[in-house]
Amino acid sequence: MRLGQEKFNLFCAVCHGPAGDGAGIVRNYGMVAANLVQDLYRDQAEGELFNTASWGKGLMMGYADRMSPEERWAVILYVRALQRANSATLDEIPPSKRKELGL
Repeated sequence: MRLGQEKFNLFCAVCHGPAGDGAGIVRNYGMVAANLVQDLYRDQAEGELFNTASWGKGLMMGYADRMSPEERWAVILYVRALQRANSATLDEIPPSKRKELGL
């Protein structure tokens, strides 16, 4: 997970934002990046996400020449973690942890 987070922050967050919600700094320059935590991308197969990360899509460049296959798969895993975190509900947190977190 750490490798995926590291590579995501290095290569992806500038456009997709640290949370993967499309709120990267490129927004300040009128560019729109995909919100990776929305259902459209949550429902995509990992292979499709890997293909996009490798070869690009639309205005997005590919990263096959900048990241190894292992690193790209790690990024996909990290994106899945961001998606899961974004869609989590309070019911998914055990009551003992809720109290610990002050929820």
